[in-house]
Amino acid sequence: MQQKAMGDFFHRLSENFIKPNLSVIIMVKKILFLSAAAFFSVLGARAQSTATEAELLQKIDSLQTLVNSLSNRAETAEDEVQQNNVWETRRSGLSFGYGNTTLTHSDFDELEWKSDFSFSLDRVKTRYFHKTPILGMIKIGYDLSFFGVDYVKYAAVEGEEYTNPNDASQTSRKELDLWQVDYRWSIGPSVYVNPISELKAGVYFHYRPTVTLLTLDSNYNLAYGNNFAFGASVVWKKVALGIEKRWGNAKYSALDFDEDDITDGWFSPALRDAAAGDASQMTPAEKFLSQKKNKTKNSGFRIYLQYRF
Repeated sequence: MQQKAMGDFFHRLSENFIKPNLSVIIMVKKILFLSAAAFFSVLGARAQSTATEAELLQKIDSLQTLVNSLSNRAETAEDEVQQNNVWETRRSGLSFGYGNTTLTHSDFDELEWKSDFSFSLDRVKTRYFHKTPILGMIKIGYDLSFFGVDYVKYAAVEGEEYTNPNDASQTSRKELDLWQVDYRWSIGPSVYVNPISELKAGVYFHYRPTVTLLTLDSNYNLAYGNNFAFGASVVWKKVALGIEKRWGNAKYSALDFDEDDITDGWFSPALRDAAAGDASQMTPAEKFLSQKKNKTKNSGFRIYLQYRF
């Protein structure tokens, strides 16, 4: 009897508690399954999103690499153009200069002409001994020119005043009006430095063999001279400004004058006595005129403006 009562109790418990909770358990299982599905779905989406971001970053990196490469190529090309302009395409120059010159007789230091003005025109070309600049900025070479012209007008030198031997009432003072034209070649070493951009500075030393024409009044004398120059220049793109010191010497033959120039009183009688060996009364200018050979020295400087091409 007692056992039957216990069986009825458990039967009612299963009907009233266990069966309803089975549906709850099933519901809980469904919720857990859906939650798990949602979790794995989100996890998959995040994994896919991470993969997409990685691909995008990779593409951005590739694009940046390409941009850097193109930028480097552009800078390299620009630098090559600049270096080509500095060292290759602008090695020739056409110069116009202005300066002063002093001409002195080697035997008579007191006989000296100073220029009223002096002009020059030159064309020069630079050649380098090496292609690659030393330290990226220095090149050593030489300058060569087959065309250089100078024109110098000297201040007149006056002789002593004297009386015309044919007319004592006439006195005169002879002025030696002198000018000079030179045609020269040039060759010599040069060093140029390119510190920044298209700025270039250089120094040079030139030997200049010269054919020189000296005129005294209406008399002409042609000679060969040895001249030298030491200078420096600063170049910006196609324009250069320079300065140089110049010196040299030449030997001229005697200047020929008409007999009338002397007898008509243009020169003192002492000049006529020179042929007899009496030159004690001659002025330095007259001594110059009486010489069979005249050795001269010249020195001076010039500044010039140059166009490079």
